[in-house]
Amino acid sequence: MVEQIKIVFDQPRNIPSTIDGIMFYFPYHIIKTLKEKYKIDQEEVTNHGVKVTISGSLSINWGFQIWQSSENYSDLMKLLFPYAIEEILKKYNEGTLAEIEEIVLLTTNHPQKRIYDIDKLPEVLGHEIILDTNKKSISEEISENQLAGEIIQ
Repeated sequence: MVEQIKIVFDQPRNIPSTIDGIMFYFPYHIIKTLKEKYKIDQEEVTNHGVKVTISGSLSINWGFQIWQSSENYSDLMKLLFPYAIEEILKKYNEGTLAEIEEIVLLTTNHPQKRIYDIDKLPEVLGHEIILDTNKKSISEEISENQLAGEIIQ
C-alpha cells in the first residue's frame, strides 16, 4: 500500500484585523491518497487554514502601507505565503497540525527587511506540496523511542 499526502492551496483572502496590522487567511486542503495494487484509490480530503498577520510597523518596514485598500496587498500576500508554508510543515512534522493555525509577524520576532524575493515566490492559488510519507512525525518518534518515554515519565 502506498500513501501520498499532498497539500493544495486555495485562494487566500485579506481579513480585517482587530490589531494594528494586516491579516491574510491561506486556506488549503490536505489530500491523503491510498493506492493499493488492483484496488480503486481511496482519497481523504480535509480542509485547513493558516492566518498570517503582519504588524503595521513591520509591513511599513517591508514597504507596505496598512492604510492601502486590500486590492493593493497582492505582493504582501505573496511575501507572507512562505511563512504559512513553514508553519504548516513545522506543525505537520511535529504531529501537531490543527485545522486552523495562526502566525503573527512582529518587528520583535522577524527580520526588519523582507527576506523573500516576490519574483521568485510561487502563486498561492493551486500551489501543491507533496509530503514525504516515509518520514515520521516527532510525536511518533518519541512514542516509539523507549528511552525518551522513560525519560519523560
